[in-house]
Amino acid sequence: QLRLVAREMPELAEQSCRRHRSAVRLHRTDCSPQLETDEALLLARAPNGSHFAWLRFDGRATHGAPPGVPLIFEMTYKGQLEVHTTGHEVPHTCRIGFSFTEDHGELGKEVGFAYGASNGKLSCKGNFTNSVAGPYRPGDVVAAAVDWNASGVPRFSFFLNGHFAGTLAGMRVGQTCFPHVNVKNTQVSLNFDRACSPFASCYPANMLFANEHVAQGRLITN
Repeated sequence: QLRLVAREMPELAEQSCRRHRSAVRLHRTDCSPQLETDEALLLARAPNGSHFAWLRFDGRATHGAPPGVPLIFEMTYKGQLEVHTTGHEVPHTCRIGFSFTEDHGELGKEVGFAYGASNGKLSCKGNFTNSVAGPYRPGDVVAAAVDWNASGVPRFSFFLNGHFAGTLAGMRVGQTCFPHVNVKNTQVSLNFDRACSPFASCYPANMLFANEHVAQGRLITN
């Protein structure tokens, strides 16, 4: 039922949220150069064309969470782009998650902690484990969250249409975590605002959306 709600969210409601300029958005200079975005820097898609078909493109947010600051953001999976290729590699992938300040590379495989669409797995530096919720599909709303233990070690949680999907434990202490997405022949829409979330009430009470933290001056800019 929650999947159905996510798919039937009125397009006008999403457009209304997108017209309200988000303080947190994709950082144009901290994204793959060819990643396509909209003017608000909240919509991301892989460039179309057969010469891009085997490439993955990453994008990171303008703000990150320093140790001790719990943070959540959402991504609506808009689905696959049509490509014409030959070969055995899966031609469409999408991941949502976090990476650390100095990380550079493919989310979930080379850097960071992620939840993927095509296989529904959680991943960290190429190590994959099954999620509770499985793969996500076009129209689904996926959330990634980070919180911290008393020693400053981050823990990453993921949600699918408000349902818990699994956690990954971080290994670094004292590092800022930035929202991060990865797309390959797919497109996504990002949300950093509680008012634009269809599942805000489903998340842990201590999790604040990025724009809420910005208003209180708690985030680190990229």
